[in-house]
Amino acid sequence: MPKMKYSESLHNQILQHKIDLSSLDFRELVEWLKSSFILILSKENNFPNTISMTPLQDENYKILILIEAVADDKVFKIEYGEYINKDSLVKSLVKNNISRLSLLNFDSNDINLSKLNSLDYYTLIKTKKRKILIIY
Repeated sequence: MPKMKYSESLHNQILQHKIDLSSLDFRELVEWLKSSFILILSKENNFPNTISMTPLQDENYKILILIEAVADDKVFKIEYGEYINKDSLVKSLVKNNISRLSLLNFDSNDINLSKLNSLDYYTLIKTKKRKILIIY
């Protein structure tokens, strides 16, 4: 099996298991991210000895976390973030060297999806109450 981007694997887990990350409190979110990243790595026969979570600062995100797993002499990294609002999404559409999964929860229809054409991968989920944009 070809190596998949970690953010894509995390995205697939969210869709497959119908996980609503916005319903989790911060502690539950961190635990879900840790266990999911370990599962992703184990599917590639990488079994981390340690895993750490480091909060990052970015004015466009209300939550941004770097997750690092160490397995013997290898280090694996992924970032998880939740945008503040749709305006912060437009400001931060830049390529990142580290695999990052970003979410945007929004209610209105006034988001300009044409701005997303520069991205390789994204999914838009619509529910009765809100919309969730997942960029991976």
